[in-house]
Amino acid sequence: MNKMVVVTGATTGTGYCVAQKFAANGYDVCITSRDQARAQEAAARLKAENDGKIETFGYGLEVLDEPQMAAMFDDLKQKGHLVSTLVLVAANMGINMPNFLEVDFKDWIRVIDTNIGWNFMFCRQAAKHMLQLGGGAIVVIGSVNGIRTTKNRSAYCTSKSGLHGLARNLAVELGPCHIRVNTVVAGGIKTARYYARPEIQNSPHNKNPLGDIAEFQDIANAAYFLADNEQARIITGAELAVDGGSLAQFVYEEEGIKLSDGTVIAD
Repeated sequence: MNKMVVVTGATTGTGYCVAQKFAANGYDVCITSRDQARAQEAAARLKAENDGKIETFGYGLEVLDEPQMAAMFDDLKQKGHLVSTLVLVAANMGINMPNFLEVDFKDWIRVIDTNIGWNFMFCRQAAKHMLQLGGGAIVVIGSVNGIRTTKNRSAYCTSKSGLHGLARNLAVELGPCHIRVNTVVAGGIKTARYYARPEIQNSPHNKNPLGDIAEFQDIANAAYFLADNEQARIITGAELAVDGGSLAQFVYEEEGIKLSDGTVIAD
């Protein structure tokens, strides 16, 4: 029987590329999304890409619905699959939110709930399967914004910092159970949004010593390395930066804090 990986937020982009990487290495793959139809379509596409040699599953899940999530893991078990690996890609980016002084708390906490609370639930449910297997691996796709910060992104930066902390804690708590937990600290990634917006391409936050930012495959390669029990068998609680060296350099941002009426309150 093949090993089983669950990849969250894997219908497109980084998540789908992560799913492809594991599939190419013989894993059966479960793709999750908030959209059931998209998850099932992505799962079917992934199986076709691998000539039907692996099994794939797609599930639509609601944020913070842990009973629904537990039912998914139970369904996989009934189908003969215990999950050995979990890769957490799905995130609420908190894009276009007002600055800290103006953001609605309900919008702010929704990002926290998704990026910390929901991922906590995924880890807990997956770990129950891994205990039955005698061990496993959890890989968190974190962000340089969990280490440094960006204006008007307080929810996202706070949530990613908290997610990094959760991963370190779980590495300690689950280590005696032979469950390794590590974080890929992702820098800029060439998403569709990146290509569509020159201001993002020219942002100082996407300028790094290597002069390039990550493709989806770069994140997938790092996630697979940390999940692999032969290559990374003694690695847990680690944070692997895939950022072109951006965390190693100082970035000066000249722009002040702007309110919605255009007023600059700091510079």
